[in-house]
Amino acid sequence: MDTIDIGKRLLQAIQDSDAATAGQLILELEGAARDLREENARLRERVAELEIQIDLVDSMIFDGTFYWRGKGDERQGPYCQKCLDGERRAVRLHFVDKTVSGYKSQWWECHNCQTQIQV
Repeated sequence: MDTIDIGKRLLQAIQDSDAATAGQLILELEGAARDLREENARLRERVAELEIQIDLVDSMIFDGTFYWRGKGDERQGPYCQKCLDGERRAVRLHFVDKTVSGYKSQWWECHNCQTQIQV
């Protein structure tokens, strides 16, 4: 039941001098308040997670092939374009070097979506 409805019923019970009903409604009101506090905490946590995600995505720089964080010597990455554009997830790419007998085979690979970008 809605806390406002409980409050209205509690007020009526007090006005009617119905102590038993008032006591029961106070317990209901306490339970509803506890539920609201828990929901509020969950929502605040989710908002904080989304703000971090927005800040992360907004801080990325796309060079035409890869996403990077920062500039110059402070640059971190590269990050997967497919994952960032599609899922809004910053997934760092892994460099793979399979050079064998002078045949150069190097690429960046995303362990999330399996995208490979040849170097």
